[in-house]
Amino acid sequence: MRRIIYDQSSDTLYLSGYLKGEEIDSWGVTGKTLRCYDAWRSGAKKVRWTIKLPRNPAGNDQGKPLSPQCLAFAGDYLFVGMVKSDDGKQHVHIHSIAAGSYVDSFVPGPEVGGNAGWEDMPYAVAALKRKNGAYLVLVEEDWRGKSLLYRWTPANQSNPDEP
Repeated sequence: MRRIIYDQSSDTLYLSGYLKGEEIDSWGVTGKTLRCYDAWRSGAKKVRWTIKLPRNPAGNDQGKPLSPQCLAFAGDYLFVGMVKSDDGKQHVHIHSIAAGSYVDSFVPGPEVGGNAGWEDMPYAVAALKRKNGAYLVLVEEDWRGKSLLYRWTPANQSNPDEP
């Protein structure tokens, strides 16, 4: 087990790490697998989904795939922060909490020269769902000593503009 996140309001537990037989790819990362359990404390524990987390294809120092560094949950989505960039882009992937399915991803824009350094802390991503349905996602960035703030509105939201 590498990360444990519990949502008391929905009695849902999220565990990340490695399943039996999966090789550990590096220290400090989330692991290759994320599992969602419903009714964790109520006594009727049930696995809702199990997903393989996205990985940096050649992220570790030996050129092998590397698991993500951090996970943040907000509203209906999971935000997955990668350790290193792929093709010069530092990704934060978005997954649906309902099914664990991939939705979209963020990459640094022209405001920061289109690049960012490592996310090298276990909690390098924080997310918040606003009243209007938009999300704010704050990402620690190691290379140039800054934080990136993404504003994202899912396609199914009708009123994204709130001051």
